Amino acid sequence: MSAAVILGGISLGLQVFGSLFGGDEEEEVGRQRQAVANYNARLLEKDAEKVREVGFEQETDHRRAVSDLLGRQRAELGAAGVRIDEGSAERLQSDTISLGEIDAMRIRRSTESKATALEEQATISRMGGQADRSAGDTAKTASVLTAGTQFASGVYGLLKNNGY
Repeated sequence: MSAAVILGGISLGLQVFGSLFGGDEEEEVGRQRQAVANYNARLLEKDAEKVREVGFEQETDHRRAVSDLLGRQRAELGAAGVRIDEGSAERLQSDTISLGEIDAMRIRRSTESKATALEEQATISRMGGQADRSAGDTAKTASVLTAGTQFASGVYGLLKNNGY
């Protein structure tokens, strides 16, 4: 066996190894990116839970404040000798209740909107991680195919050039 065949074989082996190793690296990068994306998604989901908890507390606090206001209105109207269950006193209380509930619903809607946006960001993060993982897997497959093609082509070239 000639030195040219030996050197050609070594060169071919290094090319094939390089192709396979490069694919492994890209596959690992894809896995790491997916892990980071999933971690970020979990953080965003926890943030969404926190937003909902805070929003519920704000909504509850607002309803409590409206109830306190309504109690003060009734006390002041009653102390002034006004009947609280008819006429403008009744309308005042009804308006207080209605406006308070509208504000509470605004707090809830705003909270839910913020929480939903965070959950959507979490979904997007996960999808990006899946795409990174898929790209790494595809790169690994491509490197195996490239290595196989290089090997077959190299063996053919070595045999052809050395009279086999």
